[in-house]
Amino acid sequence: MLDPKLANWIWEVIKVGLLEDDIEKAKAMIAALYDRGLELPSQIETMLLEIWSSGDESALWDLALLSAEKAFFDVRESVLLIALLVCKGKLGIKTAFGLLGFVGFNLNELDPSIRHVIDVVWLLRHDSEAGVMEAEDDTLLAEALERVLNEYRTKDR
Repeated sequence: MLDPKLANWIWEVIKVGLLEDDIEKAKAMIAALYDRGLELPSQIETMLLEIWSSGDESALWDLALLSAEKAFFDVRESVLLIALLVCKGKLGIKTAFGLLGFVGFNLNELDPSIRHVIDVVWLLRHDSEAGVMEAEDDTLLAEALERVLNEYRTKDR
């Protein structure tokens, strides 16, 4: 399990670098982290050093994918990240469907668009189990993820 403070910091780096398109600010955040001398898991450290040294956005996308796959973040951030990955073509809808299976969370505290994504996942899972339709055969999830991302970008952050 990743330290929650480190997970929050990684979210901020991804948010700044990919959602706000400011790779230079993300690099400065990485440099500041190293000034504090924190211990990092080697895979994450390798990705961060690649981002910092080259400014290569692909390493930041790799960090975003790892973060989504390992579920580093809370529900809200996870949905936003997965929405970004799907909308940018970095993650397929079938994989996103598998990563969005949040169970046991108080969804009432989440934004309506994020609750909608989770509701769509639940409905698609039910349809899939019943043999009605597979997640990749439906556009509802992709549309819900795109809506989340668009709402995030137009809101005051």
